[in-house]
Amino acid sequence: MWLRDSTLEEIVKDAWLDGVRKGLRSNPSALVGGCAGKLKEWNKTTFGHVQRNIRAKVELLKVLQNQTRISCVHINPAERDFLYWDASPNGVFTCKSAYWIAIQSMDRLQESQHERKYLKAVWLANVPGKVKIFVWRACMNLVPTINNLVTRGLVPNSFNCVHCSTPMEDVKHALFLCDWARDIWVDMELSDLTNQVADISIEEMLGATKESKNGKFELMLMLMWRIWCARNSKAHGQGDLDKNIVKQSADGMLQEFSRVNQPTEAFTAPHNAPSRAWSAPTYGVIKINCNAGVLGNNGVSGLGFVMRSHNGLVLLAGSKRLAFTMSVIEAEAKAILWAIQEAQAKGFAKVVLETDSSILVDAFKHNKVLYHIRALFLHIRRLCLLFDSCTWSFVRREGNKVAHELARLAVTDNVDVLYDGYVPLSVQALAQHDVNLIV
Repeated sequence: MWLRDSTLEEIVKDAWLDGVRKGLRSNPSALVGGCAGKLKEWNKTTFGHVQRNIRAKVELLKVLQNQTRISCVHINPAERDFLYWDASPNGVFTCKSAYWIAIQSMDRLQESQHERKYLKAVWLANVPGKVKIFVWRACMNLVPTINNLVTRGLVPNSFNCVHCSTPMEDVKHALFLCDWARDIWVDMELSDLTNQVADISIEEMLGATKESKNGKFELMLMLMWRIWCARNSKAHGQGDLDKNIVKQSADGMLQEFSRVNQPTEAFTAPHNAPSRAWSAPTYGVIKINCNAGVLGNNGVSGLGFVMRSHNGLVLLAGSKRLAFTMSVIEAEAKAILWAIQEAQAKGFAKVVLETDSSILVDAFKHNKVLYHIRALFLHIRRLCLLFDSCTWSFVRREGNKVAHELARLAVTDNVDVLYDGYVPLSVQALAQHDVNLIV
């Protein structure tokens, strides 16, 4: 850019002569360095505003983008605003949901990917719930060992391990590294894994056991629980449990629990499978097929609908592009709302609303408010009451291809158009295919 500036030659000449006047004639590198410094200073004062302007334009673009998104929020004038807690399915704040948000945001409690996987394996294990909770507490160092009690400012009855008198017993020692516990792990042929906890975390050791595929993962969890129970029994003066009893009780409890909790074949009530093909409505009823699609993660979406009579004749169709939607469900609902408004403008009294969104169909059929689109949901429900007859139907994607293609066209061609009595040329073959199914 600046090479074409007419003042460039003068800047270089003045910088060079200034260096000569300072006695740098015999030092060409210093003269060139002086020229470079002057050029840098000149460039900053002359073109520095370019970067500032670019940053300002970017900020303005962000503001406009936010304005566009805000303008796309559905406003239902018939309903009052309400507070919605996004972390709960029903939109109601709970301490549990806030707790999990806090946990996820705390870097110090962020486990590595492999540890999360192994803790998940613990929760999915076929062992009693109390055993899962105990193992999780052991992994998180929340078991009341002597070391943990002292850390929390409590004074235990003894500062030594109840079995081997090792001072300041911690979780790893109590469950794996104590000589008394080691003997149990050796007898169960698991010591090659449990001895590793001296150098790795308990989660990693459990992961190694799970991946070894030796079939003893759940037995290890039960043994951890029984070893801790035996430790507590002796600590509270109830005597020393025989190691064989600990092993037998862990194995027996696991077998009994597995027997009682064997998966049984679930009874499935007979039901009508959703249709895979478009079907015509009865005479006098208009079927409205709706669909929507969201483009990537930027929220741009396309809406599409088609209204047809009992003989497959297209009465009205539409394609519309929206600048922003929060989710696919919201886009699908906006396609339905748009279609309902156009159907009522046409004076249609009896309609079947059909979509391939099972979530929406189930919600409207059973009047289950979807709180993340509450205003939109209630608006649709109120408009449906204005029809003489309005029913809901779910169809698989294969039976909703015309509406699907209209939604796709809205995104790719950036259109906002109604087709009165026809569909675009690129969709006509799909519409004719549906007609052929009823002939």
